[in-house]
Amino acid sequence: MKLNLNLLDLKQIGNDIWVIVLTGGPCGGKTESAIRLKPLLSDLGYKVLINPECATILQNGGVKIGENDLNVVEFQEEVLPCILTQEQRFLSSAMRLRDKGHKVVVLCDRGMMDNEAYVGRRLFSSIIKRFGFSRFEICSLRYHAVMHLVTPAKGAVKHYTNANNPARKETIETEAGLKMVRKLDQRTLDAWQDHHYLRVIDNSTDFDGKVSRLFAEICAVLGESVPA
Repeated sequence: MKLNLNLLDLKQIGNDIWVIVLTGGPCGGKTESAIRLKPLLSDLGYKVLINPECATILQNGGVKIGENDLNVVEFQEEVLPCILTQEQRFLSSAMRLRDKGHKVVVLCDRGMMDNEAYVGRRLFSSIIKRFGFSRFEICSLRYHAVMHLVTPAKGAVKHYTNANNPARKETIETEAGLKMVRKLDQRTLDAWQDHHYLRVIDNSTDFDGKVSRLFAEICAVLGESVPA
């Protein structure tokens, strides 16, 4: 099952391209943040590419996990190569744009390690090993920075919703559901602990403030001053 895919790592990508993962627990604001970041980064002179979440694409297209659908392992065996190949296309496009004189930021709505939160480290490691990759390769060599947007289930419960993502099944209507969402957030954060540049964006402000703090962290990665 080894993929015939030569992973582009950060050294191969070269200068003037930054690959940043937006991750976090359910409803953390990843997709909306990417939309808001695009004009902010464009104003700083960057070409911004947004790589959408593969699991959501597959689920919205009818690829489901369930008794009459795929089991968890089968789903991961579809979503992981989807992430890898989709990232390859965005990175290749970024390199083309860089060669035309642009500075490029690629914002990834989730990255490879997010999947570990849903299946556990042992099973995840087993699956990627069958594909011919190691955790180190897909965690530490592919992304310049990882921004973990904490789920509103931690500190901003009233703002938690599934209305903006039909593929999101986690709810907080029960105590068990609330605990599970918080657990997924922590598992996602734990999955990325080996990355050298991991930042946590919590819910200590409203969402506008959350995006502002995220933007400031990304500016730090880029070596830019935050505009006044």
